[in-house]
Amino acid sequence: MLSVGLCKLKIRNMTSPFVEPLPKRKRRKGPNEEITKNVVVLRSNQVCEMDGVVLMPKTTLDMSSIKKSGQSKKVTFTKSTSSRDMQRKLEEKFPFLEEASERFYCAKAVENRSKLDFCGDRCVWSGAFINKNITGNSALYIYCEVCND
Repeated sequence: MLSVGLCKLKIRNMTSPFVEPLPKRKRRKGPNEEITKNVVVLRSNQVCEMDGVVLMPKTTLDMSSIKKSGQSKKVTFTKSTSSRDMQRKLEEKFPFLEEASERFYCAKAVENRSKLDFCGDRCVWSGAFINKNITGNSALYIYCEVCND
């Protein structure tokens, strides 16, 4: 018997042949578990930059042509990947990034995918920083400054 306030409840041992599944909970990834993200490279001549703010391509057609031209791929890394190792991985996936005349930086899309956010300084992010800032199925954007020499 269980007394709750003025009411007395009788608890019976009711067993059911059906076991209720536990709710799905997101488990944190370990430092060496693989993380896969969609990565889209945006060159400076494909986007508009105003007052230090990089605006995304305006139409889905523009974005579609960027993805079809080999500037979109999946990249696998771990939380323990350093920014230098991440730079090497990106250069392997996108060989045109290795060119000396092009500098590139990691960014995420903000404000309904209308502009890029570099989360502070423009740099290549580590695996842990990407995992923290790019959540779910969101893509990692690489902004590539094309120097016209």
